[in-house]
Amino acid sequence: MTGRHFLPARPFLRLMTVVVIILAVAVSATAAGAHSPGGNRKMRRHIVKRARRQVGTRYVYGGASKSGFDCSGFTMWVFSHSGVSLPHRAFDQFRLAGSGGNKRIHRRGKLRRGDLVFHKTTSAPVGHVGIYTGRGRWVHASSARGRVVKDRLRNYSMPFKGGTRVRTLTRRPS
Repeated sequence: MTGRHFLPARPFLRLMTVVVIILAVAVSATAAGAHSPGGNRKMRRHIVKRARRQVGTRYVYGGASKSGFDCSGFTMWVFSHSGVSLPHRAFDQFRLAGSGGNKRIHRRGKLRRGDLVFHKTTSAPVGHVGIYTGRGRWVHASSARGRVVKDRLRNYSMPFKGGTRVRTLTRRPS
């Protein structure tokens, strides 16, 4: 066999290499798109909207539905509508940071819309959770006020313990 027989194969191999590269980039872009900052912003806006719509809903110890919420039931319910499963205890939600791509936020100034916000209210390290809505405000189910309320973070009397930024959400809002 001479080298001439392999010449037609060389352009074909180049073409196939280009096709494989294009397909690999397209597939990785689709997977990365599920975690893109733009998609994440939409989900965060959806979480904040859903949380704000519950303002006025009554407080019920152990509650996790529109008929009544406790603080962790409220955050659990709101996030579940964006495809995120949270445990029904504030401390367990707090401990999610550092696992599964979730991030701990140590300063109020670093919070983003949709972050979980934690305060110390009992002898436990964390006793209360709500959702940061932006511009120094948050929404939470308040046992003292008997309903879901929106407040300024700086006006809340209990010590700020931190926030948790839940990993990029990948499912469309329901």
